[in-house]
Amino acid sequence: MGTRIAFLAIAMSLLVAACTTMQAGGGKFMGPHKEDAKECNGNGTCMVEVSVSGGDINVSPPFVVVNNKRHEINIFFKAIGGITIENIDFGVSEFDCTAPTGSDPWKCRDKHTDFGVYKYTVKVKDVGVKDPWIVND
Repeated sequence: MGTRIAFLAIAMSLLVAACTTMQAGGGKFMGPHKEDAKECNGNGTCMVEVSVSGGDINVSPPFVVVNNKRHEINIFFKAIGGITIENIDFGVSEFDCTAPTGSDPWKCRDKHTDFGVYKYTVKVKDVGVKDPWIVND
């Protein structure tokens, strides 16, 4: 009985802490990272830049929010500074990514059939991988 109460108290504490963190960002979606997010709504080009600095992979913006009323959208990934993106993998059928030809950027088609939060992997040659996020709103 005491173990259940302790477990429940810990679970409730984590829930309250999570809600507090969400409110710290003004109660807006994605909390304090919203300023780092890019909204892609089908107007213009949705471009994500991938670079390397000090051996670390940087993806800018680190969060992409797709908000275009359940229509497909293309998201382009541009390698900056002479690096080579070897692969972009979402691990789900909601996204189809194609490698570039020549100096073109990678192109990933987001089918945007449903709401979802997707962590994906960008692999940079001779550097490693980075795992940013895309949200289908």
